[in-house]
Formats: sequence, C-alpha cells, structure tokens
Amino acid sequence: MKKLLSLVAFMACTLTALAGGLLTNTNQNAHFLRQMSQEGIIDINGLYANPAGTAFLDDGFHLNLNYVITQQSRDTRATFAPFAFGQGNNGETTKKFHGHAIAPVVPSFMLSYNKSKWSLMASFAVTGGGGKCEFDDGLGSFESQAALLPLLGGAQGITAYSIDSYMKARSFYMGLTVGATYKLLPNLAASLGVRGIYATTHYEGYAKNILINNPLAPGTMASPAALYEACDAAGHPLAPTMAVLAQATQDITMDCSQNGFGIAPIIGIDWKINDQWNFAARYDFRTRLNLKNEATNSASSQNAGALAQYQDGLKVRADMPAILAAGLQYQPYSWMRMNLSAKGHFDKQAKAFADAQKLLKHGTWEVAAGEEFDICKHLTASISWQSTNYGTTDDYIKDSNIICRSNSLGLGVRVKVAPRCSFDLGYMQTFYKAYDKQSDDYNNVSHTAAQVLTGIAMANGADQATAMQQAATQVGALKSAGAFAGSEHFTRKNWVLGIGANINF
Repeated sequence: MKKLLSLVAFMACTLTALAGGLLTNTNQNAHFLRQMSQEGIIDINGLYANPAGTAFLDDGFHLNLNYVITQQSRDTRATFAPFAFGQGNNGETTKKFHGHAIAPVVPSFMLSYNKSKWSLMASFAVTGGGGKCEFDDGLGSFESQAALLPLLGGAQGITAYSIDSYMKARSFYMGLTVGATYKLLPNLAASLGVRGIYATTHYEGYAKNILINNPLAPGTMASPAALYEACDAAGHPLAPTMAVLAQATQDITMDCSQNGFGIAPIIGIDWKINDQWNFAARYDFRTRLNLKNEATNSASSQNAGALAQYQDGLKVRADMPAILAAGLQYQPYSWMRMNLSAKGHFDKQAKAFADAQKLLKHGTWEVAAGEEFDICKHLTASISWQSTNYGTTDDYIKDSNIICRSNSLGLGVRVKVAPRCSFDLGYMQTFYKAYDKQSDDYNNVSHTAAQVLTGIAMANGADQATAMQQAATQVGALKSAGAFAGSEHFTRKNWVLGIGANINF
C-alpha cells in the first residue's frame, strides 16, 4: 500500500513571478518599479522591454546598474471538517497556512554601446522565478491527508491526529542577453538578440511525525507504528489496522535541486514616428528548459507518487513562455511623457511537467500605463499602473502555487546628479484579488481514503475484490454526506523596492 501522503502535492511549489507571467519576471530594475509601462520608452532602462529603442540613444556607452529587494506573502485559509480532529486546531475546521517569500538581493545590469546606426547591447537579470518561499507549518494539502485518520478510524477509537510538516523552496531563472540594433531608417530601428537562461531551483521539506491518540492509553498520542507494535505484542485486535496505518504514515522527506539551461532569440522594432510619438514591439521566443534533478529523497520519491517528478537524475520540463509585447509613448510637452503598453505570455504553449500548462484557460496578459513629469532639470517623478490577468483554473491553482489576478501601483523618481549620471528610486505595490476554490473532494482525499480503507479491510481478512468493494461503498457514503468537502481562500501580498544608477560615457 502506498503512503497516506502519496497524493499530496508535496513539493509542487512553483515560485511564481513577482511581476509578469507565470514564470516571467519583468520587475528587473528600479525604473520599471516607478514606471511599469516600458515597452515604448527610449532609455537604457528599456533595453529589456524595448531593445530596438536603444538605437536612438546618443553615441557612446550607456550603463544601468540595479539593486532590487522583494517581499511577498502567500496565505491559504483552508476549510475542511476533519481539521477539527487536529491537535492544536482547537476544534476549528478552518485553518490558515502562511507562506513568506523574500528575495533580498536581485541585481541586474544593462549596457549598450552606440555608434552611428548601430547599437550593441548586453544585459543580465533574474528573468524568472520568485526568490525563496517558506511554509513553516506546511500546507493544507499536507495536513488534509493526515486529518483523514480519525475520520476513517473512528470505529477503532481514533479521534485525534497531529502532523509535523514544513516546506521551503527557492527558484531563480537568471538570464544573460546579448544583441544588436540597427537603424534601418532615421526613424526606424530593428533589433536581434539572444537570451541564455540558467535555471536553478531547490526544494526541501518534510511531512513526518504523524501521531494519533492512543486508544490503549487515553490522553496520550502515539505513532501508528508504535501502536502496531504494542497491539501486536498484546494480541490486540487493533493490530491489523495499525499495521496498515503504520505503513501509510511513514515519514516523507524532500531535498531536491534542479538545474537547466536554455536559449532563445528575441526580435524587436522601434518606430520613432516624430518628436512626440514612439511605437515599439518585441517578440521573445519560447525558451525550452529541461531541469535535471539532483535529489537525496530516493525512498520518498519511490513510495510517494506526488514526488515522482523529483526523482534523482530525472529531467523535468519547465519552459519559459514566448512573449509578444507592444508599447506607445506620447510626449505632449518636453517635460511630460505618457506611456501605454500590453503584453501577452504564451503560457499554454510552454511545456511543463505532466503537461500542467494544459490546465490553463489562456496565457497571461498584461496592460500598463504610466506618466512621467520633469519637475526640474534635476528631478523626474513618475507614477504607473499595471493589470495582470492569469488564465488559472481550479485544477491549476493550489495552495503551493497561489496565482491571483492583480493590479500594481508603481511610483518613484529619477534624480540627475551630474550631466552623465542619474539615479532611479522606485517602489511597486501589488494588490491581488483573492481566489476562492470549492471542492466536494478536497485535495482528492477520497482516493486516499479508498486506499486506506481497502488496506484495512484486506488486513482484517477480506480478499482484494471484496475489500475494494467495501471501501468504495464507504467512500461513496462519506462523499455523499459531504465528509470530503473543502474550500480554500487564497490571498497574496507583495512589495518591491529598488535603486538604479544610470551612467553615460
């Protein structure tokens, strides 16, 4: 019999982007944080969003250096009736599971060299992933499986459970881009580049020390394995049931690193219509990524189905999606610039493990608008807004992968300290729309229940066919009574702060 927790999405934690698509970060520099509509700007900071626009910079070198810090929380308020059996849950059926993520150092640089009609460019940034995320008390998808023990073992006197669970994940997709831009006409430029992405992730955690109340010694807790030994030694009729539960509740541990490299081209155009209007567009091709596992959780991955994708030596598909983006800048006055942009992320075409991308309704799309004001020759202020819409579904979103629609507000300033040197200070706050998910079979617990009940029936003398039929009948009755129903309320919070230096020489 498989472990009780084998159906838990134990390490299916995807550290989603802080701004951008499902796997794509766009908040790579301080200038973006204060002015999120970047696709139509002509600036060294626009090298990522509008690479063709660098053709219109002055001759010479243009360098941008950035330091960004991000902090995020991901919370699930889960409701599942069997949680009331949990030690420390105070009889409550609703429990909050908190995840906190931080990326304390996210550096980036952009560099271009302009000469006549040519611009040569290079940049480095964390183009995907979301830093580090930690769930100190595990997740509802972990605990819901252990919570079944009193529900299924009430006849044997099981009325309480406890579980010790934890998860931590780290994900960084680091991108190095090189390319060139050429002025086809005095007001029209095209760019061609290539981006190499090195992806590195690490997952670690556990679900262990599952205990139930001891029917032989009321008021105490014990592991099913210890209870089996005691019952077996005393010839207690509970022994066969405890043998099944002992096998089902073995500890699960996870320690897996993944690394992979991919490369993809990028093309762009910029049409400088006149001194007031500028239009630009770009297309980032899909980056094919195969992440190779280096894991020390061999026993757990063999016995727990949800850990199959983390087996040592396995290559896991995790593509970065293609992106189509366009932007427009309008400068009605010499001291004012207005920006509008849109981006589409082809997430459904970016292959993932077990074709998870097929669960999406559509790819991510974003629209952004921003405005800049030159208060004086030394100070520029800006404010911007961005709306992000993901194609997530109930089948795709889970407590380890909380992805919610959002609106972001960015603001900040540029301070010109010398003719060839300026600093950008930016702050972005994201406001997420909560996502509610209802299910009559919370975390697919009915399947786990069927496995456990089948095992108990066989351990007590029933043949496999009879045991499976009995289990199906019991599970059907429990499901009809709403015993497996549950709901989740997902919320996120996020802020990003950055400082950048711009140097021309």
